[in-house]
Amino acid sequence: MNISFDEYKNKYTSGITVDVRDGFKYNIRHINSSINIPVNDILSNVNILDKNKTYFLICDSGKVSLKLSRLLNNIGFNTYSIDGGYNNIRYMI
Repeated sequence: MNISFDEYKNKYTSGITVDVRDGFKYNIRHINSSINIPVNDILSNVNILDKNKTYFLICDSGKVSLKLSRLLNNIGFNTYSIDGGYNNIRYMI
């Protein structure tokens, strides 16, 4: 499921923000409250996530996080993809 950045700002305290980009990009720019778990790490071991928690996924453009969000939701996780990713964010929270 997609969520706009404005919707995310109103809900982010109710979940965990996961930056699914590689560590290099994460170190350059990231949302302060986010954690970095690259998409390949999640795909190789989905058990690192908890099905009882809500996750907000973000990548550069929103495409990778949306695909991952759909996959995870199909297997029982509660995830949202931040629409447009970092390319759509003018400021950080």
